[in-house]
Amino acid sequence: MKKLLNILLLISFTQVVKAQIDIENVSKILIIDEININFDKINSYYFEIRFNDSIELWDTKQISRAEFKQEIFKQQTDSIYLDICEKRNKIEDEDSIKLLFKNARLFLDSAYINYCDTVKAEFIKYIPKKIIVELLRGVQDSVYSEDMLTTQNKLSDTICYGNSILITSYYPLMALIISSIAGDTLVVFNDGQQDLLLPWYNRNMDKEIWNPIINLSLDAILSDERNYNKKRLTNGIKQ
Repeated sequence: MKKLLNILLLISFTQVVKAQIDIENVSKILIIDEININFDKINSYYFEIRFNDSIELWDTKQISRAEFKQEIFKQQTDSIYLDICEKRNKIEDEDSIKLLFKNARLFLDSAYINYCDTVKAEFIKYIPKKIIVELLRGVQDSVYSEDMLTTQNKLSDTICYGNSILITSYYPLMALIISSIAGDTLVVFNDGQQDLLLPWYNRNMDKEIWNPIINLSLDAILSDERNYNKKRLTNGIKQ
């Protein structure tokens, strides 16, 4: 589980997919469902789709490093970290301050890795194969455009990109990290407040994706009880 320490780096640095990824060569799919509340607090879910004899959705029970750091500050129960915070206010020498921050980062890294190694994933539900097929088709479809979205799908009158009725004090992020058996990784994400969270951005293809099949597939995959952005995915789509 230590790999989750740097999991979001995959959004910026990925191995370019050599071919289309289909359900027969997918090894796993990581779904990140996150909100940044007024740039002050981060809440997130990390889900994993596992391909065993059946296709399964698991809650990894992981939290991001930022969330873990928030909890350290909030609880203030660790004497080592409290000691570091107290010394910070008493030191004037620049080199000593840098060393203090370095020690703080090392402490947080070590504590976070230990945390990741202690939590256990929880099975949520089985997922029909056809939903994953649709999801994979959607995230690799670079032909779909905003115009096609509005003409081929029935949308409610409340849809207005860039001026969403769901503008809030929090900032959503959803990301899909799809790994193939061959070792390729496909990253698709969005981080806007607009309705439907569209467009998605396919990092590997360097393309905007307007295909709502992604949204409908994720709506079918995600749990109703454990999510932060599910409502945004399909708000305004008349199915």
